[in-house]
Amino acid sequence: MNGWDKVVEGVPMDSALAWVAAIAASVTALATIGLVYGAVSTLGKTREQLQLLREQVVREGRPYVGVEAAPGLHGAGAWDLRIHNYGRTAAHRVTLHTQELEPQNDEDHIVEPLKRYLATERWLAPGKSERVMWRRGPEPYNPKLEAGAPAQADVRVRYESETGTPYEATFHLDVDSIGAVAPVPTNGPTAHGKDVELKNVENAVRTLAVHVGELRR
Repeated sequence: MNGWDKVVEGVPMDSALAWVAAIAASVTALATIGLVYGAVSTLGKTREQLQLLREQVVREGRPYVGVEAAPGLHGAGAWDLRIHNYGRTAAHRVTLHTQELEPQNDEDHIVEPLKRYLATERWLAPGKSERVMWRRGPEPYNPKLEAGAPAQADVRVRYESETGTPYEATFHLDVDSIGAVAPVPTNGPTAHGKDVELKNVENAVRTLAVHVGELRR
């Protein structure tokens, strides 16, 4: 009796071969299932990574339009509205919306032009800004200097990407909070004398100093 006969002793040869074939088939099937599962898992991860890459491309390539209240170029007490596209692509059909603006008094020279500006659709290139008058605060000696938007306001910005995808964001503007800590440029000491030409030069230099200081803050 040889070794094979001992293994299959008492078992018909055909049955033993069938068992071996069955076991081999099972092992092959399990291995195949494992390979398929691994392939499906890898494919799923690849799709997930591709989706993340697509979302990243969209985030990095879309326009981002924001607004802020900045100390005005007209000097202390003045506030400008600055609209800026921080994104890498152009922003189309940009519109601005805020609460109904009413003149602060009968000498308000900001509200009506501001309302027309806000109602106009615009296009902003990447990195482009627009700056307009927003508010003039009151002065103790002349309350009628107050003009433009209220000290606190919400501004909603709506715009579209180059492919027509809509975006929207709301910004809260509070000029009193900013103004309480915002630095104000000085125009230097005042010279005294009767020379009119020197006085005019002094006024021009002082005006330039103020405007340069306003641009830096």
